[in-house]
Amino acid sequence: MTRRNAGKRNTTNLMWRCHRKGNNSRNVGTIARGVAGMLALATDEGFAIVPIGSSPKCGRDFADYCGQVLLETEVRLRPSIDTYLCSPGEIAFHTDHPEADAVVWHCHIQDEEDGATLLIDGLAAYRALSATDQRELRRLCLDCPTISETRPSHGHPFVDGDAIFFAPWLVPGQLDVRLQSALVGFQNLLSAKSPWCREVRLAPGEALMIDNRRFLHGRRSIPPDSQRWLTRYWIGHRRSA
Repeated sequence: MTRRNAGKRNTTNLMWRCHRKGNNSRNVGTIARGVAGMLALATDEGFAIVPIGSSPKCGRDFADYCGQVLLETEVRLRPSIDTYLCSPGEIAFHTDHPEADAVVWHCHIQDEEDGATLLIDGLAAYRALSATDQRELRRLCLDCPTISETRPSHGHPFVDGDAIFFAPWLVPGQLDVRLQSALVGFQNLLSAKSPWCREVRLAPGEALMIDNRRFLHGRRSIPPDSQRWLTRYWIGHRRSA
């Protein structure tokens, strides 16, 4: 597991110099276009950490420049709302909606103790499986809601070319023995101790952008009174640099 390793920080040096010149939309746009280009072209990373400024407008401008914003969601603990985003419990590794090419989180307040986002290269994990298990998982179709709905309304394949779509709570209840065995093998590779896992603990004013078609993300549990607050953006049709 790597926490902010040198390689990740080096990929944002150019954007950091741009940011230091000011916090206006023009600079944020330059940052975003650079990050979008890195995610589109860099097969060795697929994610980037970028300082964009602390105001909510910085996050919205950044997301707008990255591509088409499909959905904006506040990620903070709210006991009255029964979703994993608003719960302090551990969040299992998953991808977000398959229509989102990328996901951006803009950090406003970080948890005092942890709150790190855990990332796993899902394609690398899938390709580490046996050819038999890979073939079985190509049969898997997960329940999937539309962007505007919460209940699943259609199916979407687990793997589609070089894209992974997975959330354990969307797996159908009835799987045959061979497919269930292959899925268990994949899930056994989804661990914070995995060689494909990266840990990113954002500071306020930083944004994390990931390739949602490749990376799964999760989080350890946080205290019930945590003030952690991020804004999440689902990005479709990423812009190029």
